[in-house]
Amino acid sequence: MAQTETAPKTDAQPVPPPPKKNKGGRPPASQDRIPRVLSFFDKVAEIPKEDWGPRARIKIYRTEPSIDRVSLGKKRYVRDSLQPIDEDAIKRATWGGSGSYRLYLTYKAPNEREGKELDSVEVDILDTEYPPRLEPGEWLDLPENAKWKWAKGLLEPPPPVPQTPMSSIVEVMNATNEIRKTAIEEMRQAAPAAAAENPMVTAMGLAKELLTIRADNPMVTMMSEQLTAMRAELAAQRARSDMLTDKLSEKAKQEDKPA
Repeated sequence: MAQTETAPKTDAQPVPPPPKKNKGGRPPASQDRIPRVLSFFDKVAEIPKEDWGPRARIKIYRTEPSIDRVSLGKKRYVRDSLQPIDEDAIKRATWGGSGSYRLYLTYKAPNEREGKELDSVEVDILDTEYPPRLEPGEWLDLPENAKWKWAKGLLEPPPPVPQTPMSSIVEVMNATNEIRKTAIEEMRQAAPAAAAENPMVTAMGLAKELLTIRADNPMVTMMSEQLTAMRAELAAQRARSDMLTDKLSEKAKQEDKPA
């Protein structure tokens, strides 16, 4: 009886054929791919320009620094941005500056009455060239705002510079010169044509008027009073210096005496 041959048994599994490729060498679209995760600002960039305002906006809240003890740990509404915005734009804005912010991206579809929140993000901005755009106040001294202490010197106005007698004298002299120039110009315009033809008459008339102005000018009196006060102050300083010198001299003599 004829025997038939059979294939030998084996444990090897059949190898599946390789996946088909497109002409460009890429796998077909049906194969699984890892979806790209869009960040907050990626979603902002994908919104068409014409949708900003009517449909898309970013709600901005500040979480730090806290402006008072009541608002500690709470977010405070700042504004809505009707255009794309990033950390650099917040830092440079007149309402922004350094701080911690929470941003909410909302979008309203054509068939919706209200916009839906697409995403949110928290941003921390710390740039000593851009302090928080807040009015100076007690929040600068709150222990909870210690990380923003550096902004105090940038937000609070500098103390006024005390006015010295010399600065007052300079101001008086400048004002007096302006009055003198104005008076000369007015006298030139008011001088009669006949006198204008004689330079000597004009010069004498101007000199006479200037002497009258100086005698009646309160600015001159004020400057004189300032000079008197300055002389008195200098005399007092010299007296104090002489007294101190005498004391030092007397002390030195006592130390040189034998015990």
